[in-house]
Amino acid sequence: MKINILEISKNKDFDLEIVLVNNLNQIEYEKDREILENLEFKVKDETAVLLAQSKKIYASFEEFTYDSLAIAMATAIKRFNSTKYKSVKLLLNNSLKDNFKALVEGSILGSYSFDNYKSEKSNKKQELAFVVDDKDSQLTTILKESQTICEAVNSARDMVNTAPADFTPKSFVNCEILGEKDLEKQKMMSMHSVGRASIHESQLIHLKYKPKKAIKKVVLVGKGLTYDSGGLSLKPADFMITMKADKSGGVAVLNTIKVIAKLKLPIEVHAIIGAVENMIGGNAYKPDDILRAKNGKTIEVRNTDAEGRLVLADCLCYAQDEIKNIDYLLDFAT
Repeated sequence: MKINILEISKNKDFDLEIVLVNNLNQIEYEKDREILENLEFKVKDETAVLLAQSKKIYASFEEFTYDSLAIAMATAIKRFNSTKYKSVKLLLNNSLKDNFKALVEGSILGSYSFDNYKSEKSNKKQELAFVVDDKDSQLTTILKESQTICEAVNSARDMVNTAPADFTPKSFVNCEILGEKDLEKQKMMSMHSVGRASIHESQLIHLKYKPKKAIKKVVLVGKGLTYDSGGLSLKPADFMITMKADKSGGVAVLNTIKVIAKLKLPIEVHAIIGAVENMIGGNAYKPDDILRAKNGKTIEVRNTDAEGRLVLADCLCYAQDEIKNIDYLLDFAT
């Protein structure tokens, strides 16, 4: 979806208008207010109604906060996307200008869809315009930054939604990594054991962003289980569905360092991902096995479906051994 900032003087026609509401009494058109009251429209987050006759989408928000306004805008955009209309506008008053970041990010994230595997894909082209009295550089800057951030968020969503057959440990990045032989040399047998039964080699990925004059050093560690069957402690069939999403921690870390680099933030960032597939087979690790992590600690396996902590244990040890003077060390996992 294309997003623009447009000056009201341009006088462009739009198919629809989004109206954000946190008080029904503030609705300008009496007929619309009566219809909304008859529809029992409530001022609650995630509520939006399209009134086709007046060509308006009314979306409610409970308070002037980032979350409430972003949710309202996302809900309105989803309603817009469900129609055949091609263009929609939102008039920005001073209060909405002050919350422009929430409006932009709610719009982009709300318009997300994943249709990579659908036989019939939508080629619909739609446009959103934020209409202002006078265009200023601050709004343009916010728009560009928010688009960069949301691009990374939606990229993460695409990766999480990708089927496990198409997203293996080697799919995260094309760069220098530590493979299984390297894991053995590093004595990272906790992580190594989890991926032993998979036909896809386990990968420890270490990405770096080092700007000049960095004010902090942050390390992000992500669990990247591209699929988790549970191993020999096999999950029930219903519980195995959606386990393609067990890579979400690693995906979040990967896209976080990407957006930090694009925004050129003054923070040194290290992204470490334990990319592994937990499968069954003759070489699978077993309950009762004793594994030795990188720091020398021994771990007794009681359930092979508790694999995430085994992967993160070695990744966290690697981070502390390889990276000096860390200010913040954060781990991400499902």
